[in-house]
Parts: sequence; C-alpha cells; structure tokens
Amino acid sequence: MADRDFFYVFIRNAPDFAVARTKPDPELDRRLRAGGECAEWRTLPFELEQGVVIDYLPNSRALRLCSQRLRDVLERERGDADVIQWLSATVTNGAGGTLPYWILHFPTVPEVINKARSIFSGPVLVKAVLDLTLVAEHRVFSRPHDTVSLIVADKVRRAIANAGCAGMEFSRVPIA
Repeated sequence: MADRDFFYVFIRNAPDFAVARTKPDPELDRRLRAGGECAEWRTLPFELEQGVVIDYLPNSRALRLCSQRLRDVLERERGDADVIQWLSATVTNGAGGTLPYWILHFPTVPEVINKARSIFSGPVLVKAVLDLTLVAEHRVFSRPHDTVSLIVADKVRRAIANAGCAGMEFSRVPIA
C-alpha cells in the first residue's frame, strides 16, 4: 500500500547550527539544477563554521548536504521508483578533522504534482499538491530544477527520527 502522507524536510531554524561553506561555482549549480546524471564528479570540499553539526547540514550552496547516517536511512527507505545519486563531499572542521557528507542529487524528478489542485504563478510552482496516484511508488524525491527541496513519505520521516538524525523538521505536503 502506498504512503498517503508526505512531508517536506527542512533544516530546523536554530542559531547554534553550524554552516558549511564552499566557493561559489555557478556552472556547477546550474548543472545540478538542470538534473541528469553527474558523470564526472570530484568531491566537493566544505569548511565548517562554529556550531552544532547536524545530519542535514545547512550550507552556502543551498544543496541537500546529508551525513552518512541520513544517507543510510534515505537509501534504505527509498521507493523502487526513486532515482537518487549520491555525490561525495567533505566537511572540514576548524581543528582539521574531516567528516564525510553526501549531496543528495536527483538525476530525474518524477511527475507527481496534481496540476489542477496546485497553485502556479505562470510557470512557477507556488504551492504543490501531490497526486496520490502519481506518488504511489515514490518515497524520496524533489521538485524539478531544485537543489533544496526534499520530500519524503511518512515511513521515511519516521525512519529518520528513529535513526536519531538531528536538525530536521517536517511540514506536510498537501495530497489529492
């Protein structure tokens, strides 16, 4: 049976969370937003600012930067139809220690939007309403041309919480 509840995953708003920073690269950002498989990838280095390190790490590039623990949960819980690519990243702290992180990239994004019930401003999706029949085989996905949004099924949300992943909050996505 398909999940009937889906949630946006957000970084919880907390002033003590660390932020990972890296150099701007507009071409790479365009490539990731465009979708498609990233065939040639070099590990993206980040420097960590002071603060609490969390599993869904805020960063200067607005990418889905996931810890190994969060990656393991998402990989285990994803649906058969979910297409995910994990791009390597490193996060170096002030003491010189390096943490492995992963950029969650969606080479293809499923058509799961109920266009009749969603709100658009021209071509821009303002408020998404998912179509229950279209999300039936999906558990972890995003919206087109987006490097930030992450949508998970309720089963995945519960698995993230059960794994003790820190720093996230969830907001229900309307579904029809």
